[in-house]
Amino acid sequence: MRPPSIFLILASLLAASPLHAADAIDGIPVTVLARSTVTEGERTITYVRIRPPALPPRPVPVPVPSAAPSAAELAEWARLEAKPRIMLGVSATVHLRPPVVTELRWRSAGREWVAWSNVDFRLLSQLTDWETETAVYNWFPFLFEIGPNHEQRPADLGLAPASEQTPAEYVVEGTAAEVAAAEADLAPLDYLHAYHDVNRAELIAAQAAREAAAAEAARQAALAPTKPKDQTIYFWKIETPAATP
Repeated sequence: MRPPSIFLILASLLAASPLHAADAIDGIPVTVLARSTVTEGERTITYVRIRPPALPPRPVPVPVPSAAPSAAELAEWARLEAKPRIMLGVSATVHLRPPVVTELRWRSAGREWVAWSNVDFRLLSQLTDWETETAVYNWFPFLFEIGPNHEQRPADLGLAPASEQTPAEYVVEGTAAEVAAAEADLAPLDYLHAYHDVNRAELIAAQAAREAAAAEAARQAALAPTKPKDQTIYFWKIETPAATP
């Protein structure tokens, strides 16, 4: 009795071609054993079982050695490594009803902190890391938006909208003693608000450009919706000896 075999199905996804005898993979003719077609939404998928083709071996990618870092780059890395690296886990929920405010939440010392900012944190969505005199911060902004009909914010936050005349600021929920105890956590928030004030015009322009690009992409998609392409999937059986116990 011949030993059991392991059958491996190899598939090659190709753009659909007319269904005729001249089936080929990478220009190599193949022998068709069976063919079936299914419809999935607006596209057609054709499954073609073929005899194992004599395909050439795939080229082995040649690794490209990266350039050695310069002395200046090594010195800069060493300087940054000398500072503590802090992962900043602050979520930012932008409340869109005017005046726009952002609800900030983070956890520290076993509790959750909440602060309210007069900055539209969508402007800061591209800022992921920065350096201060004492540390290097890595921020992965968890950014959310809440529309006017779904938001809940405190009745009177005492925050005027940030503008050229009004600096960025925030208020922390809690007693004065609790806020004082959170001083270390507030340092990166101070930096974010100061960064906003210094770069406000550029941040607003960049956000407007992102929104315009997204709107144009949506408009183009609506004008010429992309129809899914038909596909042909060639597959065959490879028989390999079973592993010897």
